[in-house]
Amino acid sequence: MIRIPGKIPIIIHPLFWLLAIFIGWMSTFTLTGTLLAVLVIVISVLFHEFGHALTGMAFQQTVRIELAAFGGFTYRQGRKLKLWEEFIVVLNGPMAGLSLGVLAWLCWHFLAIENAALLFVMKFTALVNFFWTVINLVPVLPLDGGHLLSIILEGIFGFKGVKMAIASSAPPENIDLIANGLGIKGCFQAIVWGREVTEGKPSPQGFLLAAQRLGVEPASCVVIEDAIAGVAAAKGAGMKCVAVTNTHPAAKLAEAECVVDTLEAVSVDDLAGLFQNREKV
Repeated sequence: MIRIPGKIPIIIHPLFWLLAIFIGWMSTFTLTGTLLAVLVIVISVLFHEFGHALTGMAFQQTVRIELAAFGGFTYRQGRKLKLWEEFIVVLNGPMAGLSLGVLAWLCWHFLAIENAALLFVMKFTALVNFFWTVINLVPVLPLDGGHLLSIILEGIFGFKGVKMAIASSAPPENIDLIANGLGIKGCFQAIVWGREVTEGKPSPQGFLLAAQRLGVEPASCVVIEDAIAGVAAAKGAGMKCVAVTNTHPAAKLAEAECVVDTLEAVSVDDLAGLFQNREKV
């Protein structure tokens, strides 16, 4: 894992390099081409994430960038942004990538580039960034297009959708390993790990901090837990709780509103029902 300190810290995970090398090799089938392609991919992903990060910093947020198995992620902390500010932060990622693609396309078409390697870099940069901009604007979460759509819906109809966070007592290295390995880290809008709070579970500090970072009221949250201390922490935070009997029998998790043997037994309607004074299931 590579860590680059600074005003915008950058973390590059090993799986990112593996995926970049795979894409580079499949695109060129040569060692030189693969190295050049990896260089383009790293620069392109960073360019995209810096679009998010620099805009977030302009709105007085603290940011960091991580490059993981399935791309880049920009994590932001600070004041809750207004909808138009959030929209600009999200939009400026794809716009930064598109700008890089346009610049590369102009160099490719209007400069007399004779060096074959440089010409390949320009072509590959243009294609990668045009393709990724189009894909990234598809209105599906966790892509930027999905976030933009949710902001628009909230602005017009007041519909906020569902936000998710990880609140764990585990160290960040463990969280990163699992979330990045499964390719789900981008699905979470906030992450809280053990070192960020002074008290672990059953203290509600971690859950309350997660709610704060999501910009939601604790009473509007549902916690999914499998530990007795975790259930107690959820109740202490004033949140609903779904407990899974992975490590403890149902009787010891009875404080939760919903106790199940597997999350496959829980639907979105069940989660919504927790706020409608339904009986425990």
